[in-house]
Amino acid sequence: MLDGSVRRQNNEVRITAQLIRASDDRQLWSGSFDREVADIFALQEDIAQAIVNAVAETLVEPLGARTVEVRRATEDLQAYELYLRGRQLFAQRGASLMPARELLQRATSRDPDFAEAWAQLAGVEYVLPSYFSEIETAAARQRAFDAASTALTLVSDEPTALAVSSRLAADRGERESSLALIDRALAEDPNNANTWMWKGLTQLEAGHLSDARQAFDRARSLDPLSGIHLGWLGSTELAAGEFESAEDHLAQAQALGWQGPASAWQLKLVLNRDGFGPQAQQAYLHWVDTDQRIDPAALQVHRHLAPAFADPDRIPQAEERVQSAIEAHPDMDWTLLLLNLGLTDAAVREAIRPKPPSGQIVLMMIWTPADRAFREHPAYMEFAERAGLTDYWQSQGQPDHCRMTSSGSTRIMECDQ
Repeated sequence: MLDGSVRRQNNEVRITAQLIRASDDRQLWSGSFDREVADIFALQEDIAQAIVNAVAETLVEPLGARTVEVRRATEDLQAYELYLRGRQLFAQRGASLMPARELLQRATSRDPDFAEAWAQLAGVEYVLPSYFSEIETAAARQRAFDAASTALTLVSDEPTALAVSSRLAADRGERESSLALIDRALAEDPNNANTWMWKGLTQLEAGHLSDARQAFDRARSLDPLSGIHLGWLGSTELAAGEFESAEDHLAQAQALGWQGPASAWQLKLVLNRDGFGPQAQQAYLHWVDTDQRIDPAALQVHRHLAPAFADPDRIPQAEERVQSAIEAHPDMDWTLLLLNLGLTDAAVREAIRPKPPSGQIVLMMIWTPADRAFREHPAYMEFAERAGLTDYWQSQGQPDHCRMTSSGSTRIMECDQ
């Protein structure tokens, strides 16, 4: 584990760093470096070289001489500073995404050839609809595609741009291409926590829960203070029926700032563990109040349905209310709400109904035990095929605990949990 501090005074910067073995907290190396800010890339190179040398000396089979070179990403130090600040805010997600986008736009404006800034901007644009309902998903994906393409034109193996391209390919249903792109990204930057997390999302969408869990755990180990990695780790524990650890990790994720998505999974946890009742209603209202992916125009409908989560006898009336909402707002996606109400037929119909793409994470939230009926519904395979999953399962393996079978001429999913 690398730890350290940075001090800057005028044009001078001092960086102290130490390399610690995580297994026993033993310090393997430490050093201090003084440079002018203008020499920041040379400073990065010196630190990286010192770490490589220190690690090589501790190995049973020495690596031999290794020369580290750091690419000079930009000659504009102000653009580089804007990029660093934007990258940090991107990692925080939530409300930090809007200022992150502004900073990265300023960085690319100052230096249009700054590939890393374009790549980070692509990442911000890609995730925005997952946090803000007012961001149109299709337009955001196009901006992400354009920014990632610019980065890859400048640097053909820019890892963050490859990772964004992987998620965009998954959204288009190009699952094999998505897997190849994310693996290329990790080959270039194997210690990028966000890329490991995105690989986990692609695996979770396909129901490869064990693989997703390993990817999320790798992301958490690389960035243990990021709520998003803990939250996604909790989601796979929930799907596995490990409710206690899922509850703990989701609570930690929320405490670290991963608000809306964590509350959506916390509701799913209560529905799986306890079913409908007062706890479910409380968790539902917490989700409605914290998840900014819910369109403001739909909030009144969502709040009106809260009593149904406490009293299942109210669910038929809730279904009528949602159907009226679908007629009034056909461009919105109501699948997740219907899924949470346990209205399987209506949820599948809504999932396959033509409508603009949304920032909802339905593909990732259908793998818990409570959602088995959704996956085994005869029309579910149409939903899966549109997402490119049926071909992916044939080449990469069936989902964990499930398998595709045939009933006459119709393909269906059978699951053990």
